[in-house]
Amino acid sequence: MHTDIQQYLGGMKLDNPFKTPVTVHHLLTHTSGFQVVIDQEDEFSPALGHPIPLQDYIKKKKPSVVREPGTAYMYDNYAYNLLGYIIANRSCTSYPQYMQEQIFNPLGMEHTQSVLTKALIPRIRMDGTLLLKAVISLASVHLLCCSPSRIQVCLWCSISCRYYPAEDAGKRIYLDTPRQQLARFEGRYTDLRVFMLLTQVTATGSGELTVKDANGSHKLMQRGPLLFEDENGQLLAFKEEKDGSVIFAKKLISSFMDLQDDSPYTPSIHQLEAIGLLQGTSEKQYHPTLPVTRAEFAALLVRTMGTELAAAGGINSCIKSPGSVQAKSQRSPERT
Repeated sequence: MHTDIQQYLGGMKLDNPFKTPVTVHHLLTHTSGFQVVIDQEDEFSPALGHPIPLQDYIKKKKPSVVREPGTAYMYDNYAYNLLGYIIANRSCTSYPQYMQEQIFNPLGMEHTQSVLTKALIPRIRMDGTLLLKAVISLASVHLLCCSPSRIQVCLWCSISCRYYPAEDAGKRIYLDTPRQQLARFEGRYTDLRVFMLLTQVTATGSGELTVKDANGSHKLMQRGPLLFEDENGQLLAFKEEKDGSVIFAKKLISSFMDLQDDSPYTPSIHQLEAIGLLQGTSEKQYHPTLPVTRAEFAALLVRTMGTELAAAGGINSCIKSPGSVQAKSQRSPERT
């Protein structure tokens, strides 16, 4: 469980620059430190019953370890595919065969398989009508379709309250840490998996943080040195780093030194920087008063579509070439 998985990979080498090895425990708990792997539609096999071999997928999509294993949580599909690959290597059989012989058959799961086959197609009801009539009402279905983020929060709270009931609110003790001491929690954080999910944390009172994210604004009260609770009973836990700083996700530090805090445009510029659309100059300047060129606007559109600029020539040469007319006449070359 806590042994380096390298010995189970059949010679495949992980790109891990840290002294801490990746273990099975890390894979199971989504703390391996792997760079996020996003699957594209054209990478799936179009032929039913002929899935891409797990070994091929594992080797093709192998990510680098970008965080020290065990230090941060990030939901990771690749980690669980890698677990299946390890099972296959250790059992000297295929993953589907292992699951069938060791899990499904002993449990009497006669209609369950680890891959989609033609035999399963007749048992799949794409409209879900039977399930909906038996489990939830049509009104609930409509609610699920119209407010997914809010439903996710409500469902999580319901499950937590059912299986992990909270203590009586009257018995809870909140800390009264001065706002100035809570300033170390402040900042913009981005999700490690979906980098466009941003959270703004601000210290707004003694023992109080205000958190703004996709679900709105929430006030959290301090339950412990690194633990806060919002009005719905949801907890937010921070982690203390070796240098004394605190994080709960990736903390973003702006590289723009020439933005004024009282400018109405500063929050939007910081947000675009946080999701990787704006990068500023090599001198940590943004030059907000200068006009945006066509090349810079084109670069912004390219990044918005999830594509990086070319290494040389075209738009990139207009923006990043130190000797370009653009760089000399208006601003430093890397403001994109």
